[in-house]
Amino acid sequence: MSAEYAIANLRTKLLVVSGHTKCGAVTAAVDLIRDAVQKVRQERKSGESLRSSARSDSDHPAPDSPGMSGRVKSLDFVSLTDKLGSIGSVIANIAEQAKQAVMSMPTATLQEQVTLATKLNVFATIEKMVQNSPLILDGVKRNEIELHGAIYDIFTGDTMPTLRVA
Repeated sequence: MSAEYAIANLRTKLLVVSGHTKCGAVTAAVDLIRDAVQKVRQERKSGESLRSSARSDSDHPAPDSPGMSGRVKSLDFVSLTDKLGSIGSVIANIAEQAKQAVMSMPTATLQEQVTLATKLNVFATIEKMVQNSPLILDGVKRNEIELHGAIYDIFTGDTMPTLRVA
């Protein structure tokens, strides 16, 4: 990882994980999850219609379907990569954060969900860096490395801090 090279060889003391507004990959991931949620809702709606008619035909009601969150699975990494190439793998890596954003804000606009998914993706990236790099973890624990998250607004040029790991 290039961050580890920078720490070990260049004596870097500050790492910044930056997301940005209007990210096409985050927007695509959120949009795909929204489509999946809509599909599940339609299936649920048609399933409820079938159960209603089945109840009138039988004394044994059909079992309830699993909750929405359980039915909307993360985007499959392999199928996205096959369909979309390298951008598919980027979208697949963002899918869990997109799902969290959509499920936690079901009535929000696409842009509001994308904003949340962008922040969640910065948090998840920081978490992965700390979990997967003993060098980064040790440096943060010993207060030798600062690890920050931020969102860069591509229209205003402003950077909004989101998280500091110390």
